[in-house]
Amino acid sequence: RLGKKGIIAETGAGQHGVATATVCAQYGLECIISMGAQDMERQALNVFRMRLLGAEVRGVHSGTATLKDATSEAIKDWVTNVETTHYILGSVAGPHPYPMMVRDFHAVIGKETRRQALEKWGGKPDVLVACVGGGSNAMGLFHEFVDYAEVRVIGVEAAGFGLDSGKHAAPLTKGDVGVLHGAMSYLLQDDDGQIIEPQLDYPGVGPEHSFFKDMGWAEYYSVTGEEALEAIKDWVTNVETTHYILGSVAGPHPYPMMVRDFHAVIGKETRRQALEKWGGKPDVLVACVGGGSNAMGLFHEFVDYAEVRVIGVEAAGFGLDSGKHAAPLTKGDVGVLHGAMSYLLQDDDGQIIEPQLDYPGVGPEHSFFKDMGWAEYYSVTGEEALEALETSHALAHLEKLCPTLPDGARVVLNFSRRGDKDDQTVAKYLEV
Repeated sequence: RLGKKGIIAETGAGQHGVATATVCAQYGLECIISMGAQDMERQALNVFRMRLLGAEVRGVHSGTATLKDATSEAIKDWVTNVETTHYILGSVAGPHPYPMMVRDFHAVIGKETRRQALEKWGGKPDVLVACVGGGSNAMGLFHEFVDYAEVRVIGVEAAGFGLDSGKHAAPLTKGDVGVLHGAMSYLLQDDDGQIIEPQLDYPGVGPEHSFFKDMGWAEYYSVTGEEALEAIKDWVTNVETTHYILGSVAGPHPYPMMVRDFHAVIGKETRRQALEKWGGKPDVLVACVGGGSNAMGLFHEFVDYAEVRVIGVEAAGFGLDSGKHAAPLTKGDVGVLHGAMSYLLQDDDGQIIEPQLDYPGVGPEHSFFKDMGWAEYYSVTGEEALEALETSHALAHLEKLCPTLPDGARVVLNFSRRGDKDDQTVAKYLEV
């Protein structure tokens, strides 16, 4: 509606750049991402992702070659080409209306917090605590509760090596008021108003946080790197008072069931789209299987329908007889690992064999599906599919499967994201 065909954005760690590049690829927009040269080196994978999506990633070598300098270059480019380009800023910083816009996008955090607090406690929380860098996540949480004086609001900045060390990122607790990138806020600056490079990437904070501090609507503190590290250590060693979030359908009960139910959205959405496209259920489901989360998320919705053929495809690496694979369902034996009985890669003495990919087992529900005959499991070698690129194994199996299916068979292929593994492998294979 703006009539602009180009998008400009800055990025530090790269996530905002990847998100922007994804949107541009979806809508056919030109995409230019400014990124500090140091950040490009540290976040080479995200640079590859952005370029893979068609974005032009421009390295910034001025200053410390990090986020501040990337933001400066992006704004310069934008104001020079404002009639043809739109700037997407990734934090609650910068000129109006960006702090407000980004805050409102992140407001889903506070709205969801309020909904869950009402459900769990029957009312609002007493205290909100959030880390503050640029301040997006914190403002997204805080804004929903700004009119409730009874809710204590606390932001915590990174004190790095200490507030007196000069190596920190705590403008709210150790900074002074100044102007940067079109906004008045607390900044890290010297007596002459020159920006001091922060311990982290950005020397300021969103102006609304500065307003909250001055109005007394929020408290801001800082924590050193040593204190933060100790807190993490305490958290992981105090199981009685902490909760472990497992990322796959493996491990002890109830994690396989919990993660399966979280991933069940895949199957539900598949069923919805199949009904819309074909007027019924799919005939065949195919999914890659590593730990098995994405596959179980797809399969579980159709477990009661015997007419739906369910196929999982594992990575056979250099071949099932090579010992270098990740195919416990097709070449493993039953054992116990991490509190669950499942098929595992193990030797005759029951010792775990290191897999070609990351995990030597599979979710116990997949093992149950195999034993019950509810699902078929096959494997594909790295030669048949790019080695260690998990989804490609499911793709490769289609070449074997499709000739056996009747014409018009409705097949659903489930793609998973191996993230860093995928991108590194593709980059190496394509020599980019």
